[in-house]
Amino acid sequence: MRVDFAAFWLHKDGAEPSQYEDAFAPACVDDRPRTRLRCAVADGATESAYSRIWARQLVSEFASGRLTAPDLTELPLLGRRWARSVAQALARNESAAWYLEPKAADGAFAALIGLELTNVAHADDRGAYTAVALGDSCFVQVREDRPLRAFPLGSSAAFSARPILLPSRPTAADNFAGAISHDAGQWQSGDTFYVMSDALACWFLSVAERGERPWRAIDQFARADRSGFRKWIRLQQPTALKNDDVTLLRIVVR
Repeated sequence: MRVDFAAFWLHKDGAEPSQYEDAFAPACVDDRPRTRLRCAVADGATESAYSRIWARQLVSEFASGRLTAPDLTELPLLGRRWARSVAQALARNESAAWYLEPKAADGAFAALIGLELTNVAHADDRGAYTAVALGDSCFVQVREDRPLRAFPLGSSAAFSARPILLPSRPTAADNFAGAISHDAGQWQSGDTFYVMSDALACWFLSVAERGERPWRAIDQFARADRSGFRKWIRLQQPTALKNDDVTLLRIVVR
Protein backbone atom coordinates (compact mmCIF):
# COMPACT_ATOMS: atom_id res chain seq x y z
CA MET A 1 0.00 0.00 0.00
CA ARG A 2 1.24 3.47 -0.92
CA VAL A 3 -0.45 6.72 0.05
CA ASP A 4 -0.37 10.31 -1.08
CA PHE A 5 -0.72 12.18 2.21
CA ALA A 6 -1.15 15.89 2.84
CA ALA A 7 -2.04 17.81 6.00
CA PHE A 8 -3.59 21.29 6.05
CA TRP A 9 -4.56 23.50 8.97
CA LEU A 10 -5.57 27.06 9.75
CA HIS A 11 -6.47 28.91 12.94
CA LYS A 12 -9.80 30.71 13.15
CA ASP A 13 -10.03 34.16 11.60
CA GLY A 14 -9.24 36.88 14.12
CA ALA A 15 -7.11 34.58 16.28
CA GLU A 16 -3.37 34.01 16.46
CA PRO A 17 -1.71 30.81 15.16
CA SER A 18 -0.79 30.04 18.78
CA GLN A 19 -4.52 29.84 19.54
CA TYR A 20 -5.10 26.98 17.09
CA GLU A 21 -6.70 24.26 19.24
CA ASP A 22 -7.08 21.45 16.70
CA ALA A 23 -4.38 18.82 16.32
CA PHE A 24 -3.45 16.14 13.82
CA ALA A 25 -0.99 13.29 13.47
CA PRO A 26 1.10 12.32 11.71
CA ALA A 27 2.27 15.61 10.22
CA CYS A 28 3.54 13.88 7.07
CA VAL A 29 3.98 10.41 5.58
CA ASP A 30 6.69 9.30 3.18
CA ASP A 31 5.88 7.41 -0.02
CA ARG A 32 7.40 4.04 0.84
CA PRO A 33 5.17 0.93 0.75
CA ARG A 34 3.49 0.14 4.04
CA THR A 35 1.03 -2.33 5.50
CA ARG A 36 -0.58 0.05 7.99
CA LEU A 37 -1.29 3.76 8.40
CA ARG A 38 -2.78 5.35 11.49
CA CYS A 39 -3.84 8.99 11.54
CA ALA A 40 -6.07 11.20 13.66
CA VAL A 41 -7.64 14.65 13.96
CA ALA A 42 -8.76 16.17 17.25
CA ASP A 43 -10.66 19.39 17.92
CA GLY A 44 -10.00 20.91 21.33
CA ALA A 45 -12.98 22.66 22.93
CA THR A 46 -12.37 26.41 23.19
CA GLU A 47 -14.43 26.61 26.37
CA SER A 48 -12.05 24.36 28.31
CA ALA A 49 -8.54 25.20 29.50
CA TYR A 50 -5.50 23.69 27.84
CA SER A 51 -7.57 21.76 25.31
CA ARG A 52 -4.78 22.26 22.78
CA ILE A 53 -2.49 20.08 24.92
CA TRP A 54 -5.21 17.46 25.24
CA ALA A 55 -5.92 17.40 21.49
CA ARG A 56 -2.23 17.00 20.69
CA GLN A 57 -1.85 14.15 23.15
CA LEU A 58 -4.86 12.32 21.74
CA VAL A 59 -3.72 12.38 18.11
CA SER A 60 -0.12 11.55 18.97
CA GLU A 61 -1.13 8.55 21.05
CA PHE A 62 -3.57 7.25 18.43
CA ALA A 63 -1.21 7.64 15.47
CA SER A 64 1.57 5.90 17.40
CA GLY A 65 -0.68 2.97 18.28
CA ARG A 66 -0.59 3.61 22.02
CA LEU A 67 -4.22 4.79 22.12
CA THR A 68 -6.28 1.98 20.63
CA ALA A 69 -9.83 1.18 19.61
CA PRO A 70 -12.41 0.07 20.50
CA ASP A 71 -12.61 1.18 24.12
CA LEU A 72 -9.89 3.85 24.43
CA THR A 73 -9.11 2.33 27.80
CA GLU A 74 -5.80 4.21 27.94
CA LEU A 75 -7.59 7.55 28.49
CA PRO A 76 -7.15 7.68 32.30
CA LEU A 77 -3.38 7.29 31.94
CA LEU A 78 -3.32 9.88 29.18
CA GLY A 79 -5.41 12.21 31.34
CA ARG A 80 -2.82 12.01 34.10
CA ARG A 81 -0.12 12.95 31.60
CA TRP A 82 -2.26 15.92 30.54
CA ALA A 83 -2.58 17.01 34.17
CA ARG A 84 1.22 16.95 34.59
CA SER A 85 1.67 18.99 31.40
CA VAL A 86 -0.89 21.52 32.59
CA ALA A 87 0.79 21.83 36.00
CA GLN A 88 4.05 22.63 34.24
CA ALA A 89 2.32 25.20 32.01
CA LEU A 90 0.69 26.88 35.02
CA ALA A 91 4.04 27.06 36.78
CA ARG A 92 5.52 28.85 33.78
CA ASN A 93 2.61 31.30 33.64
CA GLU A 94 2.13 32.31 37.26
CA SER A 95 0.51 35.65 36.40
CA ALA A 96 -2.40 33.88 34.67
CA ALA A 97 -2.66 30.92 37.01
CA TRP A 98 -5.30 32.61 39.19
CA TYR A 99 -7.96 32.27 36.47
CA LEU A 100 -6.57 29.33 34.45
CA GLU A 101 -6.15 26.97 37.39
CA PRO A 102 -9.87 26.73 38.29
CA LYS A 103 -10.74 26.04 34.63
CA ALA A 104 -7.96 23.45 34.37
CA ALA A 105 -9.42 21.68 37.39
CA ASP A 106 -12.50 20.90 35.29
CA GLY A 107 -10.33 19.25 32.64
CA ALA A 108 -10.11 19.68 28.89
CA PHE A 109 -12.37 18.27 26.19
CA ALA A 110 -11.83 17.37 22.54
CA ALA A 111 -13.49 15.65 19.61
CA LEU A 112 -11.42 12.86 18.10
CA ILE A 113 -11.47 10.78 14.95
CA GLY A 114 -8.84 8.11 14.41
CA LEU A 115 -8.50 6.20 11.14
CA GLU A 116 -6.41 3.10 10.46
CA LEU A 117 -5.78 1.72 6.97
CA THR A 118 -4.36 -1.75 6.45
CA ASN A 119 -3.58 -4.02 3.52
CA VAL A 120 -5.47 -7.21 2.76
CA ALA A 121 -2.93 -10.02 2.71
CA HIS A 122 -1.24 -10.51 -0.68
CA ALA A 123 -3.14 -7.61 -2.26
CA ASP A 124 -1.65 -4.20 -2.90
CA ASP A 125 -4.69 -2.64 -4.53
CA ARG A 126 -7.25 -3.12 -1.76
CA GLY A 127 -7.44 -3.30 1.98
CA ALA A 128 -9.46 -2.54 5.08
CA TYR A 129 -10.00 0.43 7.35
CA THR A 130 -11.21 0.83 10.90
CA ALA A 131 -12.16 4.09 12.59
CA VAL A 132 -13.09 5.33 16.05
CA ALA A 133 -14.67 8.68 16.84
CA LEU A 134 -16.28 10.76 19.52
CA GLY A 135 -17.63 14.19 18.67
CA ASP A 136 -17.98 15.80 15.28
CA SER A 137 -14.63 15.44 13.55
CA CYS A 138 -15.30 13.24 10.52
CA PHE A 139 -13.89 11.41 7.55
CA VAL A 140 -15.43 11.09 4.09
CA GLN A 141 -14.33 8.33 1.70
CA VAL A 142 -14.58 9.23 -1.99
CA ARG A 143 -14.38 6.67 -4.79
CA GLU A 144 -14.59 7.35 -8.52
CA ASP A 145 -15.64 10.96 -7.91
CA ARG A 146 -18.53 9.98 -5.62
CA PRO A 147 -18.88 9.97 -1.81
CA LEU A 148 -18.89 6.40 -0.53
CA ARG A 149 -18.90 6.76 3.27
CA ALA A 150 -19.07 9.54 5.87
CA PHE A 151 -18.33 8.82 9.55
CA PRO A 152 -19.31 9.39 12.32
CA LEU A 153 -21.81 11.97 11.01
CA GLY A 154 -23.50 11.30 7.70
CA SER A 155 -25.20 14.63 7.02
CA SER A 156 -24.71 18.31 7.68
CA ALA A 157 -27.93 18.34 9.75
CA ALA A 158 -26.35 15.92 12.24
CA PHE A 159 -23.87 18.51 13.53
CA SER A 160 -24.71 19.87 16.97
CA ALA A 161 -23.60 22.90 18.94
CA ARG A 162 -22.80 20.66 21.92
CA PRO A 163 -21.36 17.29 20.82
CA ILE A 164 -20.19 14.77 23.41
CA LEU A 165 -16.41 15.09 23.74
CA LEU A 166 -13.55 13.11 25.23
CA PRO A 167 -12.64 14.43 28.70
CA SER A 168 -9.14 14.60 30.11
CA ARG A 169 -10.58 13.97 33.59
CA PRO A 170 -13.04 11.08 33.16
CA THR A 171 -15.09 10.28 36.26
CA ALA A 172 -17.69 7.69 37.13
CA ALA A 173 -20.36 10.17 36.04
CA ASP A 174 -18.95 10.54 32.52
CA ASN A 175 -20.83 8.45 29.99
CA PHE A 176 -18.57 9.19 27.05
CA ALA A 177 -17.65 5.51 26.50
CA GLY A 178 -21.17 4.70 25.35
CA ALA A 179 -21.03 7.52 22.82
CA ILE A 180 -17.84 6.34 21.08
CA SER A 181 -18.58 5.30 17.48
CA HIS A 182 -16.77 2.62 15.50
CA ASP A 183 -16.62 1.94 11.79
CA ALA A 184 -14.99 -0.59 9.50
CA GLY A 185 -14.92 -1.00 5.76
CA GLN A 186 -12.84 -1.56 2.67
CA TRP A 187 -10.68 0.63 0.49
CA GLN A 188 -9.45 0.07 -3.02
CA SER A 189 -6.72 1.71 -5.04
CA GLY A 190 -7.67 5.26 -5.99
CA ASP A 191 -9.90 5.94 -2.97
CA THR A 192 -9.41 9.22 -1.15
CA PHE A 193 -10.09 9.77 2.56
CA TYR A 194 -10.71 13.32 3.80
CA VAL A 195 -10.30 13.48 7.60
CA MET A 196 -11.62 16.82 8.88
CA SER A 197 -12.44 18.83 11.96
CA ASP A 198 -16.07 19.88 12.33
CA ALA A 199 -16.34 23.18 10.45
CA LEU A 200 -14.83 21.80 7.25
CA ALA A 201 -16.65 18.48 7.58
CA CYS A 202 -20.03 20.22 7.91
CA TRP A 203 -19.29 22.37 4.85
CA PHE A 204 -18.13 19.32 2.89
CA LEU A 205 -21.31 17.36 3.59
CA SER A 206 -23.64 20.28 2.97
CA VAL A 207 -22.07 20.94 -0.45
CA ALA A 208 -22.23 17.23 -1.34
CA GLU A 209 -25.91 17.17 -0.36
CA ARG A 210 -26.56 19.77 -3.07
CA GLY A 211 -25.12 17.38 -5.65
CA GLU A 212 -21.81 19.23 -5.92
CA ARG A 213 -18.32 17.75 -5.48
CA PRO A 214 -16.55 19.59 -2.65
CA TRP A 215 -13.51 17.31 -2.86
CA ARG A 216 -12.63 18.88 -6.19
CA ALA A 217 -12.17 22.25 -4.50
CA ILE A 218 -9.93 20.62 -1.91
CA ASP A 219 -7.95 18.52 -4.38
CA GLN A 220 -6.65 21.56 -6.20
CA PHE A 221 -4.54 22.36 -3.14
CA ALA A 222 -2.99 18.90 -2.81
CA ARG A 223 -0.39 19.77 -5.45
CA ALA A 224 0.17 23.37 -4.37
CA ASP A 225 1.63 25.07 -1.35
CA ARG A 226 -0.57 25.40 1.73
CA SER A 227 -0.97 29.15 1.37
CA GLY A 228 -3.53 28.51 -1.36
CA PHE A 229 -5.59 26.37 0.99
CA ARG A 230 -5.50 29.06 3.66
CA LYS A 231 -6.57 31.80 1.26
CA TRP A 232 -9.43 29.59 0.04
CA ILE A 233 -10.63 28.93 3.61
CA ARG A 234 -10.67 32.64 4.38
CA LEU A 235 -12.80 33.26 1.29
CA GLN A 236 -15.38 30.74 2.56
CA GLN A 237 -15.62 32.33 6.02
CA PRO A 238 -17.96 33.25 7.51
CA THR A 239 -20.76 32.84 4.97
CA ALA A 240 -20.22 29.29 3.68
CA LEU A 241 -17.91 27.99 6.39
CA LYS A 242 -18.10 28.50 10.15
CA ASN A 243 -15.27 30.63 11.51
CA ASP A 244 -13.37 27.99 13.43
CA ASP A 245 -10.05 26.22 13.44
CA VAL A 246 -9.82 24.07 10.31
CA THR A 247 -7.88 20.84 9.91
CA LEU A 248 -7.73 18.46 6.94
CA LEU A 249 -5.85 15.24 6.26
CA ARG A 250 -6.12 14.13 2.61
CA ILE A 251 -5.11 10.52 2.01
CA VAL A 252 -5.13 8.91 -1.44
CA VAL A 253 -4.56 5.15 -1.34
CA ARG A 254 -2.65 3.71 -4.31
